Amino acid sequence: GKKPFFVNATAGTTVLGAFDPLAEIADVCEKYKLWLHVDACWGGSLMFSQKYSSILKDSHRADSLAWNPHKMLGAPLQCSILVIKEKGLLHQCNSAAATYLFQQDKFYDTGYDTGDKSVQCGRK
Repeated sequence: GKKPFFVNATAGTTVLGAFDPLAEIADVCEKYKLWLHVDACWGGSLMFSQKYSSILKDSHRADSLAWNPHKMLGAPLQCSILVIKEKGLLHQCNSAAATYLFQQDKFYDTGYDTGDKSVQCGRK
């Protein structure tokens, strides 16, 4: 049969604010070597709450996590963050090695350029 490769856990649904049990889901993912993604787009801002941050305590076990600060922090513009645990994975998947775009002779550390690490191809 077919083997799943990805599990999505929700950390805060839009309508009800419900949270999946991250610890239990992470246990299953670790046991079967499945990629765990935590959709914390709505509830990720709880990490700043003294009262509720414990709800996200097992989010560090995820392979990736998405968070939208504009949804609960009141950021005036849309702002989205995708964090990947495996260093270099986004570069490996998105790099076009376009030397005309990302010259290495900059006055700053080019390791911070996001162009080869993101779909948007931006330098800052």
